[in-house]
Amino acid sequence: MYNALGIILASTYIFSGLHKLNGGFLYSIWEQMILKKFFGFKISKNIIMHYSGLLLPIIEITAGVLLFSKFRRYAGIVLIGMHLTILALLGPSGNNYNIIVWPWNLAMILFTYVIFIQINTNTSFTLNRNDLYSKVVILFWIILPVLSFADLWEQYFSSSLYSGKSKNMAICVSGNNKYEILDIYTSKNDKHKLCNGNKLLSVHDWAIKELKVPPYPEEWYYRKLLLRFEDIYPEADAAFSMYSYPYEKNIILK
Repeated sequence: MYNALGIILASTYIFSGLHKLNGGFLYSIWEQMILKKFFGFKISKNIIMHYSGLLLPIIEITAGVLLFSKFRRYAGIVLIGMHLTILALLGPSGNNYNIIVWPWNLAMILFTYVIFIQINTNTSFTLNRNDLYSKVVILFWIILPVLSFADLWEQYFSSSLYSGKSKNMAICVSGNNKYEILDIYTSKNDKHKLCNGNKLLSVHDWAIKELKVPPYPEEWYYRKLLLRFEDIYPEADAAFSMYSYPYEKNIILK
């Protein structure tokens, strides 16, 4: 059990870091969420500042790998520091955003402390390939997450956490909309030019306002949401599309 939990945690950190090595993380998370909203920095076209954000996933990946080494205690301390930083960033004193991940970060701090710092065993992490339990861990925390980089496995199941490359859904509502309740969530601020002058209803922003958590960022989910939207608002004059960084192309859902 100790080996399995250790490998699951290490896999989470390694794949989480790997998914952050992209332009979406640098723009959405590093520049917009951390530098601009949290620290209040004015975003400029400073290449060094922009790409310095890659240090964060590199540190996360390195610490995740070192959890398999004799330096696991130090790596655990670094990762706990990362979680405390995330709590400061997302908590009430920071962006006050996505409250569902606050207890998750506290749980990760506890697990990392107990497994990698408190116990501090020198036993190497090994799994018996002939054991069914070990095969499950290898399949779901090592093999399948690799497939996510080719969109053959879901991002959230692959530790793609705050990667900045999640799929989003836009509902473009025309001026003929008959449902005033939708106007509460629509905006004319269409900075990515998704709606060609119509009002934008961001499913992400809608979910945050109503549920305090973001939507599940997969195409199958958005298509089910589209059908549900049409059931509830059958006379809404709306178009649906899915988009992600760099916001140059979007997939028309209907």
